[in-house]
Amino acid sequence: MSRHVIHEDDRIKAYKGEDPMVGSYIQIFDALFIDETPEGEGLVFSVSQVNGVEVNLTGISVKNSFDYHQVVTDYIVQNNMMDSE
Repeated sequence: MSRHVIHEDDRIKAYKGEDPMVGSYIQIFDALFIDETPEGEGLVFSVSQVNGVEVNLTGISVKNSFDYHQVVTDYIVQNNMMDSE
């Protein structure tokens, strides 16, 4: 299993990696959602090659697999703009 940070700041962490069971995956964690997610991790987006989109609390619609990296970018941009206001 591999896990690589694709974005990390005080609030948002995004990872991509490979897992023998689910294939390639992308996950976004948001510290503001720690108390609002079932596992208490702040997981707001999770997609894998085998299971597809499993969690999407981002408010960003995903139309196809090419959108996954765009979801990460859009979520970071949108939420960093909100933090700076």
